[in-house]
Amino acid sequence: MKRLRLWCVVLVTVCVSYASNSGGHSYRTQRRWPERRVNGRRLQVIDEGRTYPHACNESSCYPAVGNLLIGRQKYLWASSTCGQQKKEQFCIVSHLKERKKCFVCDSQDLQRSHEIENIVSRIGGNRLKWWQAENGKENVTIQLDLEAEFHFTHLIITFKTFRPAAMLIERSYDFGRTWKVYQYFAYSCADSFPGIPNKPRERVTDVVCDSRYSGVEPSTEGEVIFRVLPPNIEVDDPYSSEIQDLLKITNLRINFTKLHTLGDNLLDQSKQIKMKYYYAVYEMVVRGSCSCYGHANQCVGELGQPTGPDMVYGKCLCTHHTKGMNCEQCEDMYNDKPWKPAIGKQTNACEKCNCNGHATRCHFDPAVWESSGRVSGGVCDNCQHYTMGQNCEQCRPFYFRDSRLDITHPDVCQPCDCDPYGTLGKGICEPHNDSIMGTVAGVCHCKKNVEGRRCDHCKKGFWNFRPDNPDGCEPCSCNLLGITEKQGCNQFTGECTCKRNVAGRDCNQCLTEFWGLSIDEVGCKPCDCDSGGAYDHNCDVVNGQCRCRPHVVERRCDQPESGYFVGNLDYLTYEAELTRGCQNCQVIVREPKPDRKSTWTGLGFMRVYEGSNLKFNISDIPQTLEYGIIIRYEHQLPKDWKKVIVSIKRLDPIEQSGPCAHTKPSNDKKIIRLSSGETHVLVPPSVCLEKGKMYTIRLKFKYYNRQKFNPQAFVYIDSIVLIPQIDRIPFFQKIFGSERNRDEFKRLHCDEILFSVSQRKLPDVCKKFLYSIGFYVFDGGLKCGCNLIGSFSEQCDQLGGQCQCKTNVVGRRCDRCTPGTYGLDQKGCKSCNCHSEGSLDNFCNIETGQCRCRGSAYGQHCDKCPRGFWNFPNCEVCNCNDHADACDLTNGHCLNCRNFTTGPNCDRCITGYYGDPRIGVQISCRPCSCPHSKFSHARDCELDRENKNVICHCEEGYKGEKCEECADNFYGNPSVPGEKCHRCKCNDNIDVTVPGSCDPLTGECLLCIFNTEGPSCEYCKHGYYGNATQHNCQMCVCSTLGTDPNAKQCNETTGQCTCLPNVIGKTCDQCAVGFWNFSSGEGCKPCDCDPQGSLSNDCNVFDGWCHCKEGYGGRTCADCKDNYWGDPKTKCIPCDCDFEGVATLQCRRNDGTCFCKKGIVGRYCDQCARGYTGKAPECEHCGECFEQWECKIKDLKNQALTLIEKFKEVNNTGTTGVYTEEFEEMQKKLDEIQKILASQNVTRFDTSEFQITLQFLSLNMTTNEALLENVDSEINGTLQRISDATHALNDLRGRAGILELNASILEYNATKLQEAVVEGALNITKKAQKSSDLSEIQAKAAHNILDESAEWRNKTEELFRQKKKDFNKTYDENKAILENISDQTSVIESGVGEINRLVCDGVGTVDKCDHVCGGAGCDKCGGISCNNGAITVAKNALDLAEEAQQNIARKKAAAKNLLTKMKNLKMLADEALDKSREAVEQTSNFQLESGDISAEMMDLLLHVEKFLDTEGLQYEKIQDLSDECLNLKMSLGPEEIEKLAHEIKEIVKNLTNIEEIFNATSQKHEEVKELVNRAVIIKKNADAVLKVANNVNVNLEEAKESQDRAETAIARTREFISIVDRGLKEIENQTQEAKAISENSLRELEKLGKQSGKLQEKYSENKRSLDKALNEAQNSTKLAVKAEEDAQLLEKKYKETENLLGQKEVESNDIRYRTQELKEKAINLVALATKRYHDFKELEANFNKNNQTLNRYKDILDGLLQESEEVIEDIRKKSTLYRECT
Repeated sequence: MKRLRLWCVVLVTVCVSYASNSGGHSYRTQRRWPERRVNGRRLQVIDEGRTYPHACNESSCYPAVGNLLIGRQKYLWASSTCGQQKKEQFCIVSHLKERKKCFVCDSQDLQRSHEIENIVSRIGGNRLKWWQAENGKENVTIQLDLEAEFHFTHLIITFKTFRPAAMLIERSYDFGRTWKVYQYFAYSCADSFPGIPNKPRERVTDVVCDSRYSGVEPSTEGEVIFRVLPPNIEVDDPYSSEIQDLLKITNLRINFTKLHTLGDNLLDQSKQIKMKYYYAVYEMVVRGSCSCYGHANQCVGELGQPTGPDMVYGKCLCTHHTKGMNCEQCEDMYNDKPWKPAIGKQTNACEKCNCNGHATRCHFDPAVWESSGRVSGGVCDNCQHYTMGQNCEQCRPFYFRDSRLDITHPDVCQPCDCDPYGTLGKGICEPHNDSIMGTVAGVCHCKKNVEGRRCDHCKKGFWNFRPDNPDGCEPCSCNLLGITEKQGCNQFTGECTCKRNVAGRDCNQCLTEFWGLSIDEVGCKPCDCDSGGAYDHNCDVVNGQCRCRPHVVERRCDQPESGYFVGNLDYLTYEAELTRGCQNCQVIVREPKPDRKSTWTGLGFMRVYEGSNLKFNISDIPQTLEYGIIIRYEHQLPKDWKKVIVSIKRLDPIEQSGPCAHTKPSNDKKIIRLSSGETHVLVPPSVCLEKGKMYTIRLKFKYYNRQKFNPQAFVYIDSIVLIPQIDRIPFFQKIFGSERNRDEFKRLHCDEILFSVSQRKLPDVCKKFLYSIGFYVFDGGLKCGCNLIGSFSEQCDQLGGQCQCKTNVVGRRCDRCTPGTYGLDQKGCKSCNCHSEGSLDNFCNIETGQCRCRGSAYGQHCDKCPRGFWNFPNCEVCNCNDHADACDLTNGHCLNCRNFTTGPNCDRCITGYYGDPRIGVQISCRPCSCPHSKFSHARDCELDRENKNVICHCEEGYKGEKCEECADNFYGNPSVPGEKCHRCKCNDNIDVTVPGSCDPLTGECLLCIFNTEGPSCEYCKHGYYGNATQHNCQMCVCSTLGTDPNAKQCNETTGQCTCLPNVIGKTCDQCAVGFWNFSSGEGCKPCDCDPQGSLSNDCNVFDGWCHCKEGYGGRTCADCKDNYWGDPKTKCIPCDCDFEGVATLQCRRNDGTCFCKKGIVGRYCDQCARGYTGKAPECEHCGECFEQWECKIKDLKNQALTLIEKFKEVNNTGTTGVYTEEFEEMQKKLDEIQKILASQNVTRFDTSEFQITLQFLSLNMTTNEALLENVDSEINGTLQRISDATHALNDLRGRAGILELNASILEYNATKLQEAVVEGALNITKKAQKSSDLSEIQAKAAHNILDESAEWRNKTEELFRQKKKDFNKTYDENKAILENISDQTSVIESGVGEINRLVCDGVGTVDKCDHVCGGAGCDKCGGISCNNGAITVAKNALDLAEEAQQNIARKKAAAKNLLTKMKNLKMLADEALDKSREAVEQTSNFQLESGDISAEMMDLLLHVEKFLDTEGLQYEKIQDLSDECLNLKMSLGPEEIEKLAHEIKEIVKNLTNIEEIFNATSQKHEEVKELVNRAVIIKKNADAVLKVANNVNVNLEEAKESQDRAETAIARTREFISIVDRGLKEIENQTQEAKAISENSLRELEKLGKQSGKLQEKYSENKRSLDKALNEAQNSTKLAVKAEEDAQLLEKKYKETENLLGQKEVESNDIRYRTQELKEKAINLVALATKRYHDFKELEANFNKNNQTLNRYKDILDGLLQESEEVIEDIRKKSTLYRECT
């Protein structure tokens, strides 16, 4: 009995808990379990044996739900209560059987008091107390005022009287300031609450009127139930703000608005009526919990608040770092994110502010939250330790952060330590280090001129530190460029410390011989002027320019001016072959060998004998110095030449005050010997020679051998050289401190290298010394003077002045041909090529090239026989039978035979003629008559020398003795004049060897071959096709199965047969794509392949089976394949059945479940069934015990399901609905239970133990239910496997039947094919026969398989039993191996991430791909954002290499285009040069014709030159003459001037190299000057003839009739000069444009390299030659004609000119002045051009450097590509390894 009572208590507790929580919250008792904390996590302790994690740790949590009225009676009030004013009588209408129906209500009497607190429900309460309103009062309110915010779930009101006819429930969540209606209740909603919907709630927020709880019945204990969240309405988001606001209350009000009057509709004021109708409530339950927004699961009472059992307190015990009555705020230090309620698994806990340990509270700032991107919004309050800022991360003003301490250290902020006299801002300092701004913590903010961490001293460059100075210090007056290390001045005295080469108080001046004050370490750079190129060592202090000697340029004066060179030590060379020798001296001219370097200078040598004398006249000594005499020679004898006397004869006296004053006469005579093993000798000692003096050096070759006179002894003398002695040069003397330079010069033998003709290469150090020596000795640079015809350009080598000579041209100036060549022109000199047998030597006339011939030799090269002879040099007479005058010089064949003869000796007739023209026969050649002399059909004819008849050799197509007939297979009438025989036109379709193949008159073809026909055999025969003209007529071949029998055989041209429907092919021998069944003879049928299941619409042409996708089968692929399942219209899925656990591999085609063996279940038959144990497929039956236990579990399961259904019904309808009767019965028994409990000492803790026990039982029930389900599944699996086995057997039998049927069909088809007897079906039939035989064998074998199946199954089972033990052992071993492999794979997979990072720059693994960069096994590797990956680097490198290759290709194309343009320009230049040569030849002819008057012209020119050299002209006269010249009218009109300007502009636009143009321009200026100063002395300056002649004409014609003509000539001269001047100005004005074009061109040339540079030089040369040729071509003819006329006039007017020369001095001087001005401009232009040339050289060097860099980068890229390929290959290998696990 005690055990029964215990279970009743448990059941009541559970039912009450479930009913009270039907609003959606779980019931929790108000008794709290004690708590523990483990590792910071809150745990609840249920008993001493088990602990559970706190509910709020990982999700939202909520307090238990209870009755909010308990303990809050004082917060509950009613607007009307009976008996409060006085005693009040009331009657109970429902007391029909009781005798007493009326009672008294008196608040003063506790037994009869009915106050509002009586409605508070308690467990174990009774119906002896209730609340009652005043009689007859309808509008009554009950209101609950809560002390805090609560969550309200539902309301239950139990009435003592009738329930109200109308009422409503209201709520407030702002402590009564605003109210909202929850729901209306009314017997008649339309009458009581019009406009309020009378329907069930569809949404939880709907406000409706409900009539269910407003009826008259029951008269007592009727209930009104309201749920905030009804269970029948689905809530999408229970955590939404809408739902949360609906549950939230601070006040609850129930308004009763109408009473039920039981028909007394007219409720009057009579006391008897009112006594029956009033509101009375037994109890009211307000279910809810304290509102904690998911941040607490417990609530407690406030301080002083009464407590009691089952009371729901209002103050939350907050978690998640929240605080407040309802956890509606974050704790003081946890405001880094905005407060949020906890939702589901999201705790939304408040996060702690980061105040770095310097604050105890913070607040949330929305603006900070938004500005941080919603990451952090906490702002610390009241920062301590002198910190400030949002996170207390900054120091306060006048404090700085100590970088040595952590930010959390209390002493991290230190006070500033600044000097108050030198700081700004009252001593504030830098608060922290900032690497970007370059600031250091603690550094003070100094005044403008103060520095230091404490601002306690002056900056560099300032001094006089004073506190009253607003800037702190005064600035130094030092020049910052001149002081050392930016030290400025002394901070106390202000004195400056200068650099080494700087002087002055303020260090603002360079020392003497220094320049360029700058930031260099020494301040000023030394002038470093070249010792020989500059006059001294001083230079300009700004730009460092030294004072250069004439024609020396550059800052140091170390380079010759463009067009000038430095004279080398051996510049003063005098050739022996050109000097005055004795009678027995012989000039030996040597011809240079192309493969050997010459050992002589000049033309050759002078051969001297004993007693010979050589005398050298010296008149060009450039500098008074000591000179060494070098004699260059070649010795032909074995011994030394014993004695040579060298004597110097001074034609002028020695200056006694000069350097040579110490010279003695004895020093001018010297004796030397010529060694046989040497090629030169230095004559000691040196001799002092004075500048401008005349000398004669005489060599007397005394004797070869002193003991014996040998007149045959000789020696070859090449030249003598005067070498300046460096010991006498000032900058090599000790007094100038240059001993080191002299010693270096001597050590390297820089002078001795030049003694011999065969000089070795000069070291660069020697060249530097030789430049200085040359500048000093020759007082500057020497003019190149290169011959424009013999040299490639006007430039020469800077050292020595050697011009760049053309082929076979020699001489320093390239002005003469080498011996053995002749004809100096624009291409150089041509070789004489004198025949070795026909000429005396290889030397020829230097102008004509005529060699000196021997005997009968003839021709320019002496290599021919005279006319009429041949076989040089043994000349013979030509044998031509008197029919030719000459013959071939080589083989004697006659040339130009006459009289219709031909042959080597003119001894036979030409073709078409016959006869015998030999001497002695003399039958002249006559025309052939084949058949007639007027027309002939023979190739030729001949005379039969025996019978003298004419034999005709007919042409093709003719025959007969006279070629009068047509040959076989030719047609025509050849005997008629004008008619010919034609080849028969049969398209080569006849046999030409067969006579009569065509008609001989008409040409019609008669015997066609190659299956052709027609008049010209132009058609194929019937039944053939093709092109008859191409001999490819073929027989039509058409398949009888595929060809339409009603159509013709085939197309005559293509051979295409006429096919049946859906048959294709030239011979109609195959089905079209998508068709099959060719053998039907009626065309092909469509495949009808299912588009969903087939790969294409194509099928097997024999059986029609389509090519199915994976998983599809059937002929048309419209079904799923064997061992697949699913709907073929959507997708076929593989069964994937476990082959060990299934009866057949085919699964159910509707759901994919497999047919399992007995004892095995699961979708794939891979699990043991319920009732079986072990691991599939080794499943063993559990036994009979399990079956009995299974039956019991099923019974328990059914009972549990029944209870669950009842609970669901309670949940839907409420306890009062379903269990009304049961609860009434239960109520009756509760009293008994209460008595039992009163007698038994049962505590609430005991009840809790029962509840826990019940929970354990429920858990066991759930477990048993799962076991039952597994048992059912195993049973079903067993049945399924039995069924699968049956299906598999049936399937096997079906397949055997299908095989038999296929065999029958194939046999039938084979028979049908045999009956068809068609040619094309033979192979198909054979294949079908083989297939049929194979199918028959398979069908027969199927029966054997079925028969043997049982036997094999038995054997297999026996084998399984025998091998089970071995299998298990092997399985365990394999499992261990697999685990080992798995571990190794895991290790490898762990390294894949690193490989992915290196290669792809991603963090992907084997299982997860990086979504940006991918990785191994992914669909990509690398990408745009994966710049660190090797593959991306390699790709970028490859892209860069491809881009570089494209750039190179573009530049190559540009170079090719430029090269094409250069070639075109070269062609134009060559044409211009040809014209120029013609002009030069005309000028030369003119000079030769005017040679008779050259003597008189020379006299005249001497007078003119003397006049031009006259000094002392007056400036006024020059000015007047200049004005007069400027006032002269121009001879050219405006149109001509505009045209000339346009031409100049076009030329400037096309310039690509400014330097060469400037050089050419300067040359033109020099030519203008020479036009004025010279006339016809030099051929290349022919223009000067016109100028001088014009000046003379002016003088002549002013006196007489030639006056006007002379003025015109002067005007033209002026105009020409003016035009040139304007042209120069135009060039200068357009320099910027030309410079831009030049820079662009230079950039292009830099990229083209050396090849482009050579092209540019060639182009410049061609351009210069073109300009010169154009000018010469335009002016040469006019000048020649004009010069000839003027020469005649000069002869007549010579005497008058002498008288007028004095009168025209002023005018001539003006011309000279203008010419000098032009010269200066030309010099300036040349200097500019030289600078441009050096700039180009520098750009070219930069280009070479960049090219090397590009090559280096290319090598790097190649290396990267190689590495990338290796890495990619490694990745491929590893990827294969991971995929295949090998």
